[in-house]
Amino acid sequence: MSDSALARTVLDLVGGANNVTSVTHCVTRLRFDLEDEAAAKKAELEKTPGVLGVVKAGGQYQVVIGNRVPDVYAALAPMVDGGDATRRSTAETTRKTNPATAVLNTIAKLFTPIVPALAGGGIIKGLLVLAVSLGWMDKTTGTYTILNTAADAVFYFIPVLLAYTTAKHFKVDIPVALVIAGSLLLPSLVTYFGDNPQTDFFGIPVFGANYASSVIPIILAVWTASFLQRGLNRVLPGPVRLVITPAIVLAVMVPLTLIVFGPVGTLVGNAIGSGFTWLTELSPLVAGIIFGGTYPLLVILGLHRALVPVGIAEVARTGQTALWAFTGPSNFADAGASAAVGIITKNKATRSVAFAASLTALCGITEPALYGVNLVFKRPMVGVLLGGAVGGAIAGIGGAHAYAVAIPSVLTIPAFIGAGFVSYLIAIAAAFVIAFVLTLVLGIKENTDAPADAVVDTTGAVVAPAAGRVADISAASDRAFASGALGAGFVIQPDGGRIVSPVTGEVVMVFPTKHAVGLRMDDGAEILVHVGVNTVKLEGRGFTAHVEKGDRVVAGAPLVDFDPEIVRTAGYDTETYVVVSNASNFEVSSVAGGPVTAGDRVLSVSAKVATSGV
Repeated sequence: MSDSALARTVLDLVGGANNVTSVTHCVTRLRFDLEDEAAAKKAELEKTPGVLGVVKAGGQYQVVIGNRVPDVYAALAPMVDGGDATRRSTAETTRKTNPATAVLNTIAKLFTPIVPALAGGGIIKGLLVLAVSLGWMDKTTGTYTILNTAADAVFYFIPVLLAYTTAKHFKVDIPVALVIAGSLLLPSLVTYFGDNPQTDFFGIPVFGANYASSVIPIILAVWTASFLQRGLNRVLPGPVRLVITPAIVLAVMVPLTLIVFGPVGTLVGNAIGSGFTWLTELSPLVAGIIFGGTYPLLVILGLHRALVPVGIAEVARTGQTALWAFTGPSNFADAGASAAVGIITKNKATRSVAFAASLTALCGITEPALYGVNLVFKRPMVGVLLGGAVGGAIAGIGGAHAYAVAIPSVLTIPAFIGAGFVSYLIAIAAAFVIAFVLTLVLGIKENTDAPADAVVDTTGAVVAPAAGRVADISAASDRAFASGALGAGFVIQPDGGRIVSPVTGEVVMVFPTKHAVGLRMDDGAEILVHVGVNTVKLEGRGFTAHVEKGDRVVAGAPLVDFDPEIVRTAGYDTETYVVVSNASNFEVSSVAGGPVTAGDRVLSVSAKVATSGV
């Protein structure tokens, strides 16, 4: 299914654009704020090809997509209020939310967009550490200095990055927010504070501090600026608002940040970092077990991003953090379990997904493995949780730390070089092996644990594309189909408005009016799915295609949605035909008419055995 088709399907199934208050995305999931969650169709979403799972947590409706999420979001955003992807409403402002949940949601929204940049800087930093430790590079060279600048800049200018995301979230003028952040890092001010640790502003004491890599001060500053900006825009006349509002906001917020938010934010950040350090020093073993063993659960709930500022604060304050050493093994456990599923499954599609998800987890993105494989089959989660806990314990006992901002993966292993590095290597290896072996031992139940609409063995099978009543194609009301001239097959009167793929194979044609789709099975059998009688005359009105030419589909995957009322009101029948258009080359079984549900086998198709004469 194409990105745009998937975006449209997801939007429709969460209740449409009118039900979406706002939507953002993280590395692997679309995060919706919905006015009415009851309007969303969770079961249908979970069955949609391209959707790995659906999570309702932290006040958000999260649709897990995987690595495609940036492209799907790009297609989705214009469908929600012209591309803003945010819509304010009475329901949003009056909806009650748990304060703690609201804070965690906000943290996730502010940090998620900058995680890729942080991860990129962490990879460069780790590789530089490795190169220096192996003697491949000298810290005094220009090459090292330039590459290290690329790594350090991401970390140093975190206030600027957060100013952007915070301003976007709280609807503050973005350039103004960036100026507030820049004022904290301006070299002349840093130099002044170096010479004058304490100064004053109109008699109010101002204490100097280093705000590079700080997190909380700029978030507090921009959040407060949002109230000031809205207030000024309400009272100032339009002609002067454009220049007067920014001037007042800057004149008030820069001093206020240096006097209040900077010191307060620094104290809070240090307190959080000190609290985490105290916990890890109290019992590294217990801390490792807790963080390593529960991290997959945080990912499931979508709350793992709330840990990012803790790690950043730790690195900024002490130059290292144990947090990512504790949670890193969990990522490798996800990869190990998924790889084991790929080995033991008998389903080719599952094998492909499992191995791909395992590789992605090794690169630090675990949702495809977690949602697409391990949670689907359930038993692998035993290995994931145990492997993460054991790996976290090993990292804790060995004193492993990350010495840069790094999302744990094989690519960022060099960022852990230092005290405890060997224990970190043992921890991630142990987590992978434990999850891998346990999954092999426990096995998977493909027939009972696979999604309800999945067809485990689709070889030669043509299944019902909808619930309804089937009959041989000779009973079709359309003479061309009934004559068999278009192929052998069957006719169905669908109960609803969704048509799913009757076979596993490739989409070779989608008619422009979306009422007909051509498919080719792996053995070469060509299948035509034709929705309705004379529905071509509707010119696509009431029809939505979920696939494009070239897509690979499995039996049960959505092909077309149509509005039965539009079809009937226009005077046409919803009778749907499924025929093997090149039936002369295949043996096609007869049809046993009667009621069916979507996914029930209706036909068997097999290649004719060639015979030779004498």
